[in-house]
Amino acid sequence: MEGSLTNQYDDWANLYDLIHSNHTADVPFYVQLAKERGGSILEAACGTGRVTIPIGEAGIDILGFDNSVQMLQSARRNLSRAGIATGRVSFEEADMRDFQLGKTFNLALVPFNSFLVLLSIAEQRQALECIRRHLSPGGTLALDIFVPDVHRLAQEDAYLRHKEYVTDPESGRRFAIWEQSTYDNHNQIIQGHLILEEISPDGKVTEKFYRDMEIRYVYRYEMQHLLEASGFEVEDLFGNFEGDDYNEDSTTMVWLAKKA
Repeated sequence: MEGSLTNQYDDWANLYDLIHSNHTADVPFYVQLAKERGGSILEAACGTGRVTIPIGEAGIDILGFDNSVQMLQSARRNLSRAGIATGRVSFEEADMRDFQLGKTFNLALVPFNSFLVLLSIAEQRQALECIRRHLSPGGTLALDIFVPDVHRLAQEDAYLRHKEYVTDPESGRRFAIWEQSTYDNHNQIIQGHLILEEISPDGKVTEKFYRDMEIRYVYRYEMQHLLEASGFEVEDLFGNFEGDDYNEDSTTMVWLAKKA
């Protein structure tokens, strides 16, 4: 097995919820899917519990795991604040590429591009096969990944791009988020560099935060082949979280695949 996945994400834990505070479109989709499929739910690479906790709030038992200790600490703090009944939601430390939880689940989730932190085909296969072993007969895997933007991938030089503004709901602090990416198209690796600037009420930058990450982008038929080669049968492919068909204008791939 290749190196640990924890290093870059331990550094993200204290800013993760703030950075992604505007990303909520996927949560109702996964909550509804959990209600429909029922039974026990597993979430791989659960991070700070952004999806895990709303599923628990909907009255569904779910186990989320991550191999970033810092992210799990944030998840447990978020869970404590949510006030969910004891035992409804649990978190464990485990590696997506090699985990043994001693039970099986009806539904496994890998939301918000988390599958893409696996930087090689070998790691992707390891994770999918491990998830498959933890699914009950006929169980379902649901995951979403972004559609690679060929125009951005063709850029020769990285440039700094303003992404969005976010506001911390607790403190009211306002931040500008900038991102800069370089592309290794031979290995399908994106090296991302994120800058957060805290903006004072008079519009001045008072503090900056820097975070780096690497992900591996995956194309549509490559993903389908990975799933099928790992013992899954593709059930559906949506182009968004409203359940619309995937087409040439889609920016997201939402996969549902049954344990074959």
